[in-house]
Amino acid sequence: MTVAEAESLGPLLRDASIALKQVTGCQKTYVVMFAEAEGFSHLHFHVVPRLDDLPPDRRGPNVFAYLRETPLDVDAQDRVARAIRDAWPASLALVIGLPDCPEPQKLPRDSAVFERGAIL
Repeated sequence: MTVAEAESLGPLLRDASIALKQVTGCQKTYVVMFAEAEGFSHLHFHVVPRLDDLPPDRRGPNVFAYLRETPLDVDAQDRVARAIRDAWPASLALVIGLPDCPEPQKLPRDSAVFERGAIL
């Protein structure tokens, strides 16, 4: 990672956390980095909402257990992605050339997207 890439990483992760907080209502986010795959020279980040009602046995790295249990259908994935895009801080939207972002829409807490941690 170059110095310039490293300098831009903090604000990028902060903006992702802000968007997730606006969409999910979480108070915290987990930021996890992977750089394991042999032959690949890139980093892989997960920015995961840490919801208040997350069971203790699913906190920290155990949050990834949900990936094996509650896959989201394509429509739900699209809804989550659009909500996060729309909630992304406007400054980044301008930098990367997104169209004008509407006012963020918070997904309803009773949405199927939130069932059993499916937001992942």
